[in-house]
Amino acid sequence: MKQVRALDITTEQGFRDAMKWTKDQLNMLHDGGVWVIPRSFSAVKVISHSKLEAEMSGIKREPGIVAMMRALGWKITEGVM
Repeated sequence: MKQVRALDITTEQGFRDAMKWTKDQLNMLHDGGVWVIPRSFSAVKVISHSKLEAEMSGIKREPGIVAMMRALGWKITEGVM
């Protein structure tokens, strides 16, 4: 598995790179698809691409991913794991 480098979202370029990376991750999933984030034992489940709705569940939430998804227009709700 390829290691993903940390993106510095405090810079303009880093923020743009993080937005693109997050969008690419979400675009790989169909409705009902799950993106598992091992480092935090959490997951994002795409409810609807057309409505930009997703659930996040797990032990530790990923605030950076939630922030990126919200910046992309996604509504994130709390899911159960």
